[in-house]
Amino acid sequence: MEQNILWYKIYKTHKKDVVVQSSHQSFLLARDIVAMSFLFIPISGLPFIFLGKQPLNWYYLSLLVIQYLIFVPIAQNYGHRFVTNVLAQESVKDVKNKKKTK
Repeated sequence: MEQNILWYKIYKTHKKDVVVQSSHQSFLLARDIVAMSFLFIPISGLPFIFLGKQPLNWYYLSLLVIQYLIFVPIAQNYGHRFVTNVLAQESVKDVKNKKKTK
């Protein structure tokens, strides 16, 4: 809990930085793509098994699962990059503050 509070405090101080905004936007987009990919499997993939033509229905379901499996690590990578960018901005701020005090 304390770690989340500290993380959010650090994020709020660097929320306006271009690098942080860009990486946050990329993470949110990738997360939404993963969520939609996952939802397409039961909503359109499974009904298509019963309503579609025989070989095509399994190809469609397979492609939906493969799409989901491809985008999961991509979204995780964007999430890690977002956290890294926020922490990098925080470390640069600390270095700048030390230079000003000298």
